Amino acid sequence: MGARIFLRSNGKDSLFRIYLNRLIRATQGDSLLLCSGYISDIPSMQQDIAESIKVGCAPSGTVILLAGKFAQSTSEELGIDWEARFNNFASFLKGELSSTGINLKVMVAPNRNWHAKIALKVSGTTPVIALLGSSNLTGPAYLAGIKAWNYESDTLLWDEDITGSGILNSPASSDDVELDMVVRPGSNRTEKTEMNKLYKIIMGLPLETLKDDEE
Repeated sequence: MGARIFLRSNGKDSLFRIYLNRLIRATQGDSLLLCSGYISDIPSMQQDIAESIKVGCAPSGTVILLAGKFAQSTSEELGIDWEARFNNFASFLKGELSSTGINLKVMVAPNRNWHAKIALKVSGTTPVIALLGSSNLTGPAYLAGIKAWNYESDTLLWDEDITGSGILNSPASSDDVELDMVVRPGSNRTEKTEMNKLYKIIMGLPLETLKDDEE
């Protein structure tokens, strides 16, 4: 198993953007679990992700979109209606995928308090690639060439027995931290068992599916 850790330290480009789209487009797996705390309805980001889904989840995969940090107190504190932005993003994806055969499920935590940032490319019910970290689907984490950027750190995990090195398309740069993950001697845990455990935990939570009139 391989792992690569990114730290965004400038506004020039976003490795989160690059590797999120590579994960979604990867030929290994046909479905996607995409989780974020906050999601912005930024046109270029929406289009990027929609086009990646059309490639990586065709012809009949499932996309589960899960967010977000929508508690009323949070919206009032920040002065931003994050639920409306999430609904706009979900509606855009629904329109883009409506004629593709790809199924979209839009979900939220019952108390509108989801804040985990997780992307899993899934084959059947088995995750094969994971991207975990601090980056929300918002401009300061996703966009390139911007002044209002955030320091963010994300970790990409992949099983080279399944994916090979194709998801990376490039060696680690001097700014990346790249590791070989080693399972403790005698342990029966592997990258497959742990990604699968994470996926099952999320899918077993008491989440709510948003109806069309709520999106």
